[in-house]
Amino acid sequence: MVQHPVPASDAVELRWLVPDDLPGSAWPRLHALLDPAEAAQAARFRFDRDRRPYVAAHGLARMMLARRLGCPAADLRFVVGPHGKPELAMAGAAPPLRFSLSHTRGLVAVAVTAVHAVGVDAEAILADRLAPELASRIFAPAELAQMRQLAPAAATEAAFAFWTLKEAFTKALGLGLLHPPDAVAFSLDPLAVLPSPGSGGDGTAWLLRRWRPTPGHALALALRHPHPAAVRVDAAAAHPDAFDPADDPRGLE
Repeated sequence: MVQHPVPASDAVELRWLVPDDLPGSAWPRLHALLDPAEAAQAARFRFDRDRRPYVAAHGLARMMLARRLGCPAADLRFVVGPHGKPELAMAGAAPPLRFSLSHTRGLVAVAVTAVHAVGVDAEAILADRLAPELASRIFAPAELAQMRQLAPAAATEAAFAFWTLKEAFTKALGLGLLHPPDAVAFSLDPLAVLPSPGSGGDGTAWLLRRWRPTPGHALALALRHPHPAAVRVDAAAAHPDAFDPADDPRGLE
């Protein structure tokens, strides 16, 4: 396997993929990349519509990391932090790669960087997923105030922007459920963390980005970095042919 340069600590590679776009021949290859724990988790999903995003996300993460390290994707091993965040198990002299993955129905995403904590989240945009009673529990007062100023369609867009930002931010912190979703608030214009007690540090030390990779999905990235303005983000769709056993030369670009 050809080794690609490990991302610098001021660079992030983000790739997303629509699982339904993958050729049928890709799925046996992706399943073969999973370790026993991942394969067991994939088997627990009752429906392909839920199982396939999980398999695609974990396969994509393995391929992106292996491409940087120049090793077989199936050989990678991971450790789980105290709050459930997966990290790459690497020898002390190896480059300190960090990654985050997300999967939802119809979309998966993976971010890879070096040194700094990173989180990514993808969500399918369905207005009924954020009923008022749920919104009141997961959004901070400052976010609810921003949404009240918007027309219904724009408010739904903002709600999923906030939701994905919160999830990406919490993944980067690695705290899971220990960091309640309303413990941090964001503004969308400009895109920023609003200072608040327990938010996870200085809001100026975070790089935030968001995308609409498909008309029906929201995607957000959060990177904890001392100089966010210096960070370069390489964000694009992964080419479906990269997952075909023929190993299309276009790879994941």
